Amino acid sequence: KAKKRKYSEDHAREQEEKEEEKEEEDRFGRARTGWLERRLSGISVDEAVADTDGRRPRSNSTDGELNLPRRGLCDERAVLESHKWNTRRMYGDLNDASIKGILRHDPRGFNNMGNTCYLNATMQCLAYLPTFCQCVAELPKLERHSNTGGKGKITTNLVRALLRKAHNLDVGRTQERIETQPYSPSGIVKNIKNLSSSSRGYKFRPGRQEDAHEFLIHLLDTMNDGELKAAGINQRESGWRDRLPIPRLDETTFIHRTFGGYLRSQIRCTNCNYKSNTYDPFLDLALEVNKKDSVEKAFKDFTREETLDADNQWKCSGCKKRVCAKKQLTVFRPPLSLVVQLKRFTFGSGGGMYGGLMPFGKGSGWGYGHYAGKGMGMKGRGGSKITKPIAFPSVLKLPLSDKRMCIYELTGVVIHIGGSATSGHYTAYVKKPQCGDAKPKWYHLDDSFVEQVSEASVLRQKHAYLLFYCRKEVEMPLPSPPPRKSSMTASEAQRAGAKRARARADSLTSLGSSQEVAASDSFTLNKMSSTKLSRKSSAPKSTSTNATAKKKSSSSVHPPSSSSSSSSSLT
Repeated sequence: KAKKRKYSEDHAREQEEKEEEKEEEDRFGRARTGWLERRLSGISVDEAVADTDGRRPRSNSTDGELNLPRRGLCDERAVLESHKWNTRRMYGDLNDASIKGILRHDPRGFNNMGNTCYLNATMQCLAYLPTFCQCVAELPKLERHSNTGGKGKITTNLVRALLRKAHNLDVGRTQERIETQPYSPSGIVKNIKNLSSSSRGYKFRPGRQEDAHEFLIHLLDTMNDGELKAAGINQRESGWRDRLPIPRLDETTFIHRTFGGYLRSQIRCTNCNYKSNTYDPFLDLALEVNKKDSVEKAFKDFTREETLDADNQWKCSGCKKRVCAKKQLTVFRPPLSLVVQLKRFTFGSGGGMYGGLMPFGKGSGWGYGHYAGKGMGMKGRGGSKITKPIAFPSVLKLPLSDKRMCIYELTGVVIHIGGSATSGHYTAYVKKPQCGDAKPKWYHLDDSFVEQVSEASVLRQKHAYLLFYCRKEVEMPLPSPPPRKSSMTASEAQRAGAKRARARADSLTSLGSSQEVAASDSFTLNKMSSTKLSRKSSAPKSTSTNATAKKKSSSSVHPPSSSSSSSSSLT
C-alpha cells in the first residue's frame, strides 16, 4: 500500500508539472519548446520576439559582427539543409524505382505564351537552383481566399505550383502519372502585373518584351514583401525599419536566407590604421564587363582598393585628422545561392538601367546590383549591348573579406541572343540532378525545346547574361545538443534539485562562518595597531601627513585600459 501510495503521489506530481509546462508554453509562446525550429515561413514578429534563443546570432561566424538573428522569420537550418539536392526528401514516400523513373526524363520545357522567353528562362534556372527550389516546393499550399501576405503570398504559391509541376513532385498524390510534355506557366503570366518593387512603380505588361534580370529582382521582391506582410511588417509605412524590435529582422526571410549576402565597405586610415566598416545586404551582384573578358577579372575589379583623393578626404575617428584614406568593397558574408548579372546593356542619358545611374530599391536594403529602368521595354532610349564573350567558370572561387574564400558551383545560365538592348531572345542552360551518386547532366532549354548538352558547350557560350551559382559546401553551424545518458523521472529530478539546494545552503553557511572568523581577526589586528600608534606620539605630524598623501596618490593610479583603434576582426 505504501508503494502504491508513493507511486500515485509521484504520478500526480508529474501531471501537475506537465500542466504547469503547458501553461508556461501558452503564456510565453511556443518558441521555447522548439516549435519555431526548421520553419521556413509563417513566423510572426511576436513569435520571433518570444524566441529568445533564435534572436541571438550564431557564434564564431560573421553573424555576430552583423548582429543577424539565427532564426528570426525563418530558421536558417531548414535553408542550409537544402543547399544540395535531396531527391528522397523531395519525392517523399516514392520508392527508388519511381524516383529513378522521374529523374530519367529530360527537364520539362515551358511554352512561350507571347514574348515570355525572359520569364521561361529565369524560372527554368530557378527550378534547378537546389536551395530555392527545395525550400519553395516544401512550403504549405496557400489556402483558397486567404489574404495573409497579400499579392506576395499569392505569387509565392504560384511559383511553388510551377516548381512542383516542373519536377513532377505530386506524382502519387494529386498527379497520377509522370508528365513530360511542355508546361504553360499561365499562373505566373496572368499574375505578372502584380510583380512590383516596394520602392519603384514599374509594372510588367503581358505580351511585352521584358528584361530577365528585372523580372528576377521584381519576383524576389514581391515574394519577400509577402513574407514580411504575413509576419506583420509593412514596408509601405514611414520609418518601419526603425520600429523593428529585433535588428535586421526583415533580412531573415527565406528569400534573404537563400540569396542574401552582405558587402563590407571598409575605409582605412593611412596614418593610424584605424578602420571603419559598413555592411550592406544584397541579393545579387552586378559586374561591369565593359573592359573585362572574364568573371574572375570583373570580381577583382569589383573589390579593387581605391584611394580617396584630396577633394574627398576622410576624417579619421582615430587620429582626428583628414586623410587620403583607402576604401575597399568586399563580400563579407557569402550567400547560399549567388546570382551574378553581367552588365551587358547600357543606355544613354535618357535611361538609367544598367548604367549604374540610379540604384534600385534605395533604402529598402536590397543592396547592390539593382538598377531602375524598363529593361527590354525601353524603346527609343539609345540602348546598346556589349556583345563580346565573357568567360565564366563552372567552379567559382569567390574572394571574401579578410582573405577568406568561398567556392561555388554553376547550376544555371540565362543567355540573351541578339545585338540590341531593346529586343532579343532568352534561353537557359540548367544542370539537372540525377538519382543517387550519378553525375548531373546539362540541358539547353529554349522555351519548350529541350536538348542535352555537355558542360564544355555551356562554358563556351558567348552571350551569358545571368549566372546562377550554389555553395559547394555548407557547414551546419547549429549542431543539436548531445542526448542525455539517462533520463530522470519527476520525483528523481525533484530529489536532485533538493540535494543541490542543500549543498548550496551548506556552502553559504561555511562562507558565513569564515567571514565571521575573518571579521574577528581583523578586529584584533586593528586594536593592536591602534595601541602601537598611541605609543608613537613623538613622531612628527608632517611625516604622517606625507605618508598618507603618498598612500592616497598610489591608490589612485589605475592601469590604462587597452583599446583597439580598428574594428573587431573575425575569428
